[in-house]
Amino acid sequence: MRPDNFPKIEDAIKNARSLRGALFILKNHIPEFMGNNITYEYFVRENGFMRGDVITVTTLPHSVTSLYVPSGGQNADPVIEIISRLKDRRTVKLETIRKGPQAKYKTKFFKAMAELGIQTMTVYKFLPDNSRGYGGFTVLEETPEASLAYPPKRYAQIAFYFHLLVMHNGHIMRHLGVNEKEQQALQRMADGKTAQDVAQELGLTPRTIEMRLSAARKKLKSRTTTEAVFKSVCYGIL
Repeated sequence: MRPDNFPKIEDAIKNARSLRGALFILKNHIPEFMGNNITYEYFVRENGFMRGDVITVTTLPHSVTSLYVPSGGQNADPVIEIISRLKDRRTVKLETIRKGPQAKYKTKFFKAMAELGIQTMTVYKFLPDNSRGYGGFTVLEETPEASLAYPPKRYAQIAFYFHLLVMHNGHIMRHLGVNEKEQQALQRMADGKTAQDVAQELGLTPRTIEMRLSAARKKLKSRTTTEAVFKSVCYGIL
């Protein structure tokens, strides 16, 4: 499970204050990234990006990421759009999409990326085919296609191991803003209990439990509690 020659940074990732902080630790210790910025993307539903339902974190500076949502966000992201169809990796040329016919790529966000010197974005599939959801790990290359010097399997192994670390250490839960009380309510629902059952166990009112579940559904972008429980399992919350 642990990739060969992986640096001893597990404790540093565990103690990172945020998912983004954990990603910076990975970037700064993996020579295969060659100093390039990187992005971690994970989602459960195949077309999750259409609902803005993708966990995406990057080491790009805030001056660039602040332009992401105003520029269309996940609905105008050429990398996220292809992750569910990846076999191993694919490269998107920044200048090509910026000069192409689709207006959604002619934005301040992609202009800012180009001004940083980014020329290509190579995304690697890191989840096995039988996994829950879809995972992409993108190297934002200042030298065109620089990451292609290494086999896709190497990046997939690094990204998958990072994915497991941040799930097991609660980084995804904290990134989504799910608190322990909401986690507790979801866990009991996963055990097949009703809100009434949970309320009796905890000495609370059913309304309090329903409010916690409602908050969890909103944070997990779930229409039902069943969907929220499913996503919680996928994200390592349960």
